[in-house]
Amino acid sequence: MTLHDVELPCLSELHLHLEYAHYLRRVLDAICSSSQPRTNDNLPRLRHLVLYAPGLNYDNIAQESPEPEAAAAAAAQSHAARVLCLLGLAPNLETLTLTSWFLRLDTAILPSLQLRALCLLGVKISSKWLLRFLEALYNTLQSISFTHVRLCSGTWPRS
Repeated sequence: MTLHDVELPCLSELHLHLEYAHYLRRVLDAICSSSQPRTNDNLPRLRHLVLYAPGLNYDNIAQESPEPEAAAAAAAQSHAARVLCLLGLAPNLETLTLTSWFLRLDTAILPSLQLRALCLLGVKISSKWLLRFLEALYNTLQSISFTHVRLCSGTWPRS
């Protein structure tokens, strides 16, 4: 039995502060790929989610692949897809904090959320995807915090 098998009817806030990016992959794989119906019962109750994971270990990726840059990009996209899967399973989130030095959110499918507060730190994102995300939150978003958000394409719009 693991934590995701336990029913937590009062759970409304979850903080995941992980030491290594591959730990995040394992946690999200357990959540997103589970076929057990009870596994995800806690997620729709979540109102506040904080995810922190540091960067990928590029030395390990380089040793395992003849094309380390392509492998690192694929790993980052894979992590982004897992995070977005988690967000899709928690549609009632009001606050979301993503702190990561590897997460690239630019080609993934956007989940439907009703966030009131969004905090991004160290996330790499395209300006097009960021604008789509913010437009989707038009009616609910009250607070935004961006720190070290890096645009992988496009530019910050000028007023």
